[in-house]
Amino acid sequence: MSKCLHPRLRDWLPPSLVLAYLWFTLINHLRIEWTANPHCSYGWVVPVLCLYLAHLGIQRLGDCGQGPGSGIQNSSVSHSPDFSQPPPVTSTLLLCALAFAWLPIRLVQEANPEWRLVSWAMAIAVVSLTLLVIHLNLRPKNFHTSVFVFPILFFLVAVPWPTAIEGPLIQALTYANASCATEIINLFGIPAVQHGNLIEVGTGVLGIDEACSGIRSFQATVMISLFLGELYWLPVHRRLYVCLLGFALSFVYNVCRTTFLTWITARDGGTAIQRWHDPAGFIILVLCFSNLWLLALCLRPRLKPGPLPCSTRDCCQDPQLQISRRKFTPALLIWFLLCEFSTAAWYRLHEAHATQVANWTVTWPTNNPSFHELPISDRTRHFLRYDEGSNSEWIGADGLRRQVIFLRWIPGKIAVHLARGHTPQVCLPATGRQILSTSEVQLLNAAGVALPFRHYVVNDGGRPMHVFYCLWEDRGAEQDLRPTDLTLRNRLEPVLSGRRNLGQRSLEIAIWGTNDAKEAEESLVQELKELIKVEK
Repeated sequence: MSKCLHPRLRDWLPPSLVLAYLWFTLINHLRIEWTANPHCSYGWVVPVLCLYLAHLGIQRLGDCGQGPGSGIQNSSVSHSPDFSQPPPVTSTLLLCALAFAWLPIRLVQEANPEWRLVSWAMAIAVVSLTLLVIHLNLRPKNFHTSVFVFPILFFLVAVPWPTAIEGPLIQALTYANASCATEIINLFGIPAVQHGNLIEVGTGVLGIDEACSGIRSFQATVMISLFLGELYWLPVHRRLYVCLLGFALSFVYNVCRTTFLTWITARDGGTAIQRWHDPAGFIILVLCFSNLWLLALCLRPRLKPGPLPCSTRDCCQDPQLQISRRKFTPALLIWFLLCEFSTAAWYRLHEAHATQVANWTVTWPTNNPSFHELPISDRTRHFLRYDEGSNSEWIGADGLRRQVIFLRWIPGKIAVHLARGHTPQVCLPATGRQILSTSEVQLLNAAGVALPFRHYVVNDGGRPMHVFYCLWEDRGAEQDLRPTDLTLRNRLEPVLSGRRNLGQRSLEIAIWGTNDAKEAEESLVQELKELIKVEK
């Protein structure tokens, strides 16, 4: 059948299919973060910018006799890749190593789609494989494959930062943002007090969440600074100036936004903030990007760089390596298909024998006179995207006040990411509360079901709050709290047991009115007897 194909199509089809598979898999994986986390949403525009930068790079080859877009016609030289020479040994060995590493990456990614180290491993593998495939296939004499290096590496700005870096950065930016806004609003004669990530004024309390911390504009600024530097071919030191100014602008504009929202809260109350929250965020992004654009225009070189000089380096020839490129790239494509088949087969084989655990739900004490439902904000619903959720508060028979939040996600890749991202370690500090202590996992019996809970003692404005959190996997043979104890063992155990996301539900119970942790636990046990119901 290959003889029926046009020679040029036969040469280009296998590399194109390999690259299409790699980038589809990577973008399909990252879209979970781009969709679920508002501060990562800028990732959707990065692939388009990468293509545009690659287009600009190809244009720089215009005067090189054999580069794409050249107006010089040379009938003695073919524009098709030269597949007659074997690829260099080093590049081929590196390509093989990355290709073999793809299988364990896919196995771990399937069970841990929210693990950012996996995202980085996958992104680095795809970027490296892309550069190698291009280097080994686009090797006619005088062709500069270097023009694709920056556009491809630029995609890495769309990969969410590792939690070990992003978490402390968010907390630091949030606290600094709240501190500066509090000082500024006090200078204008409006009394304001900072409580962690909260700003209290006379008419209400303003909470600074992740979106308001400045991390969104901070990360987007890195992206736009690198793009503008390449767009205008700025020298390295000038690109550094743009990045540093972008960092400063993103922080200053977010302080201005928080100060403005605090003033609105003090003047019109907490409900007025909903009208101004998103418009204010959009305005600071536009102002920040506009300032960076003007700076890049001022710093761009007076003379536009000319076309890249023609290379005179011939293709590498190694008499000991006789692998034909025409056979090598299709073999690579077959290997990736086998990786997908093996990954799917591994998990489907184990899921076929998965144990169906108890299907439980929450029955609310609506006959309690103090029972009332609490609203869940539109922003929270959009962020968590649960399929079923309730939030209620009441005073128990022991006189202790409690708030219960029950959320459920049906099976899906994005579900495990959202469920594991909704933990007390993330949510409580974002509301200005301080976690004082954390217990080990303890199994509490409720309606014949052993629910795994972790106990948090929290400083809630000077008074103690006891938070009990349970994350349940619908078809997990063993229940634990892996999201709150992210060890390597907990990450790899689902891979070895062939268990990926099969649905989650979370139960979070906060109890006020006691300083005794044991009393709070006893109150929880009594409440669970009435709260949990097992469905048949």
